[in-house]
Amino acid sequence: MRIAERLREIGVEAKVVRFREPVKTTADCEKQGVSPGKIVKSILLVLGGEKRMLAVLLGSDGIAFRKLRKLTGIKNIRTASPDEVLDATGFQVGGVIPTIPGIETLIDTKVMALPEVWSGGGDSHTLLKLKTSELAKFGKVTNFHKEDLNKPRE
Repeated sequence: MRIAERLREIGVEAKVVRFREPVKTTADCEKQGVSPGKIVKSILLVLGGEKRMLAVLLGSDGIAFRKLRKLTGIKNIRTASPDEVLDATGFQVGGVIPTIPGIETLIDTKVMALPEVWSGGGDSHTLLKLKTSELAKFGKVTNFHKEDLNKPRE
């Protein structure tokens, strides 16, 4: 199924943009004219060994696992393996869209501060451009980014 059809099925309005070159990294996206500050990533997490959760945050940010543990009450949280990502979402790492039916989604507050963002679009050559108001329909907004990720190390 094409990504545009899948998005319509789940009620997400987004512009699907296909590129000739792969857009797997922030640098790849920047070469295609996409502002790095507007790129979000969708990271699949495994909670307590069984539960899956999608974390949507700015591409330049990392997940503060301590905050997530406190928020969820689950101590054992890890990022999913590439095989687990494909099994749970139907997409390979780098192409995961920011909302997957049946998987709880957390959206970082820094993402919601932007009017629109670019995200994975189903494969390594496709991105989605969407309003953050669309994301808010499908996920819980909370703060789980690392506050100091982009600060110089001392």
